[in-house]
Amino acid sequence: LVSRGTRGVARDHVLLYLWPESTAKKARNTLNQTLYALRRDLHEPLLFARGPTLRLNPTVFRCDHWDFEEALARRDLEAGASIYQGPFLDQFTLPGAPEFEDWMEGERARLAQRYFQVVITLAERADERGEHRAAAEWWWTLTGHDPLSSIAAAGLITALASTGDTGAALAFAKSHAELISRELGVAVDERVSKLVHHLTHSHPANVVLVTEPQITRLLVDPAASDLFSSAAGQLQHPSGGESQRAGNRQATETPPPSGEMFESMVETAVDLIYTTDLQGRFTYTNAAGEKLLQLPRGEIIGRPFVDFVRSDFRHPLTDLYMRQVTQGIPVTYFEFPVTSPAGVAQWIGQHVQLVLRDGKTVGILAIGRDVTLRKQLERSLHRGDLHDRATRLLTAPVFRILVEHRVADAVRTGRGFLLIFVTVELQAAVAGTSVELSEKMIAAAAAGVVAAFRRSDIIARVEPQKFAIAAIGAGRGQHEVVHDRITKSVAAEIQRSGLQVGPALHISAAFFDPQMPSSVDALFSVGSPASER
Repeated sequence: LVSRGTRGVARDHVLLYLWPESTAKKARNTLNQTLYALRRDLHEPLLFARGPTLRLNPTVFRCDHWDFEEALARRDLEAGASIYQGPFLDQFTLPGAPEFEDWMEGERARLAQRYFQVVITLAERADERGEHRAAAEWWWTLTGHDPLSSIAAAGLITALASTGDTGAALAFAKSHAELISRELGVAVDERVSKLVHHLTHSHPANVVLVTEPQITRLLVDPAASDLFSSAAGQLQHPSGGESQRAGNRQATETPPPSGEMFESMVETAVDLIYTTDLQGRFTYTNAAGEKLLQLPRGEIIGRPFVDFVRSDFRHPLTDLYMRQVTQGIPVTYFEFPVTSPAGVAQWIGQHVQLVLRDGKTVGILAIGRDVTLRKQLERSLHRGDLHDRATRLLTAPVFRILVEHRVADAVRTGRGFLLIFVTVELQAAVAGTSVELSEKMIAAAAAGVVAAFRRSDIIARVEPQKFAIAAIGAGRGQHEVVHDRITKSVAAEIQRSGLQVGPALHISAAFFDPQMPSSVDALFSVGSPASER
């Protein structure tokens, strides 16, 4: 009855499923007694809806089967995946009713297939967004439900490799092959073994891989590069002591801060950090807030935050945060101008997350960064030209077209390339200085990036402070070499320009391998005949 939902089941069909050996009269009597016993034992006289068709009354009865089907019907795949906890009627049997057993196995397989496709869809959507670790989590979930599935194994191997952890991918592949041999007495699927062979012989253990759909997304949204592997650090002036790598090692070895140290970090942070109640009134701000608003803390606490927002942005800002609170949106991002009492305007890029207590929203926590400089640079950047006027590099639209051609060529020849993004962080280096100095620093960084690559490589300024490079001649294992080359080359250009301090560089790199399947569906659509779901 659950499986048929509001459609119900004809009584004659129930008789055939449950009492196929009985006479029609005896089976009807048994059915009536069973329905009476269920209503009595469950203390629910309205358990079954009225009418000639036998069906459960949805106003008094709920179950996870219905919740699962309804979640999928409204395309809420994550909810559906969380509801499914295992096979339908797991470990339940009904001896002497073979028709029911056959029906139960069919329903069990149908629901498992739906769940299987839901998780695959969630994993591949995460993968296409560049969220490889989220994709790996979904594939891990699927391997837990079906450890013998070659599709689940291939998905997890691919996702782990895409995070740059080829070692973990190969370790799982080995354990999966051992499980298949032990449980089934056969070798692992040929397509999986070929994938493992390709990873073993073609990729270093820490290179991140991207596929064609991910390249397409990166070209449309350069900010998506932050989802791939990144090595970030302060670019030292050539005379500035230890290397960036040593600084990173020291940072990772530092113990987590104590509560007192954490408070000190918040208070001394360059970024604005504050909290408000549900009415938007300040309940806390750090020292950066006092500096931004040019008021002592005592005159800020208790005032509505929108008092400091430029008037034309107050309505959309208020509307955004009201929707965030009422809809329970965990995190939002918004850019807007803030005006101090002295009339000085600055642009803030602000992340806001909900503050919860006992499951209820009691306020918001905001972290804002001064993006005034970037806004000024954006106004001076003419995106419609073939070349950026300030750096003479290609613009984002031209880069997109050239890389799309390069992807097609890589698919034809089987030779991949490195895709690299370099973000220049100017805040600390040019704080309180002129736009001319920041533009000089960007120009020096651009010259350093150009000097680090060959003439055949494609280099563009895709955002005011971000460069993108398709390194055609770079191999799979050269991302660390390229990272060092960019760092040294930009440092040399900064020194050559007579600048006394360098910016921080955030460099992310991934390898486009045309021989890697763009999805698990693509992997299993070719090669051996499809033999599993």
